[in-house]
Amino acid sequence: MAISPKTMEWFQGLAAVGCTFIELIPNEKRPKRSLDHFKPHVGQIGVSRAVEWLTRGSGVGIVPKCPVWILDADSPAQVNRIVDIFADLGIEPLMVSTPRGGGHFYCRLPADFPTEKLKTYLPAPNDKRGQPVPLDFKFPGTLLVAPGTVRNGNAYAPASSWRPPPVLDPREILPDGKFWKEPQRPFLVNPRPLKDRLAAARIYLSRDAPVSISGKHGTRTLNGVASHLVVFLGLDPVTAASLMLHGETPWNHRCADQDGNPYPWTQDELWTACKAAVGTVPAAGEKLYFREQARLEQKNKLAELVANLKAALTKPAKDRVAVAKVLDDFDWLGLPDLTDIALGDELVAQGIPRVMATGKRTIHIPGLDYSAMLGMILEAKRTRQMQNWGPCVAILESIRAHPSPPPSTGRDPNKASWLTREPTV
Repeated sequence: MAISPKTMEWFQGLAAVGCTFIELIPNEKRPKRSLDHFKPHVGQIGVSRAVEWLTRGSGVGIVPKCPVWILDADSPAQVNRIVDIFADLGIEPLMVSTPRGGGHFYCRLPADFPTEKLKTYLPAPNDKRGQPVPLDFKFPGTLLVAPGTVRNGNAYAPASSWRPPPVLDPREILPDGKFWKEPQRPFLVNPRPLKDRLAAARIYLSRDAPVSISGKHGTRTLNGVASHLVVFLGLDPVTAASLMLHGETPWNHRCADQDGNPYPWTQDELWTACKAAVGTVPAAGEKLYFREQARLEQKNKLAELVANLKAALTKPAKDRVAVAKVLDDFDWLGLPDLTDIALGDELVAQGIPRVMATGKRTIHIPGLDYSAMLGMILEAKRTRQMQNWGPCVAILESIRAHPSPPPSTGRDPNKASWLTREPTV
């Protein structure tokens, strides 16, 4: 394939402003390999590789570097509208024509434009009739097709000679645009090695992932699945989109319309969704975060209660209290999901001695002043050192005054695996 001098001029210009060059699958907008693979393809190395890719029939994409950004108008009418706006602002467009009559307008962000938490991609909001506006804002970090690329016989062609992109604040086009990421809700991700995460992705897509139904928030479903793969499982968008298309019964093949007829997404739609998933909050990650926070809160509560228990130990050991009773008390004091194993681990961690009682073969804590323990817990409650401990202070006072166990929680100490084995003293 012959490469025009104007395309070469654009390649040199794109290299000069720091763009990264990406090889695209022929006739598609998707990269051949992960974006990380192409990170070294900048400057003259990127230009040389781009020429090789075009020569052998691949497409070329670029990832712009700050402050370069692109206004992507996807219809002839939208191109005319942007050209008129540029004329009013006194800006001469620097544009690449796209095969469907659209245009990529290359610009630079103003020096004082805030770039922290700037999104990489933002579609224009729907118009007053609720119809999509064929206009996208593509900021540093996003991928778009470079000039010289041919798709299905139609080329992305320079509409002007290359020159440094004009300065344009995107708010001139969309004054109330939400160009910046909102503060993220906290979430966790799958920390396993890549091979395990790939296996988890295949299981998720074959068994747990919801399939999209056209007309019933299908796009929302697709975005949620993409977020799970790209963010929660940490897969690059190329791999994530590919997994949606493969498997014994591919996830994409199971997507349907409201009548149950197959209604799969196109490869470009899957790739776009996976690319846009970067920076989103996965639902599974949120759930995992809150489960972990609840676990840590319970662990901290248990550590505080056992610390009070430890402080109430006496020497020499005069009294002893059954561990089963302590377990029930801690359950009532705000740890309803406390297990005998978790309590045992915390007692061991804090060096609490235990002994086997004769006859009943139950475990006891020697030297525990039960009333003193409750008093310490009550004092901590009063001074707000321990928070959210279930029952009110008055009831806790009554237990201290009459140290009998609270109502049984239904645990059978004879069945507790921890309580019936020999203690570690």
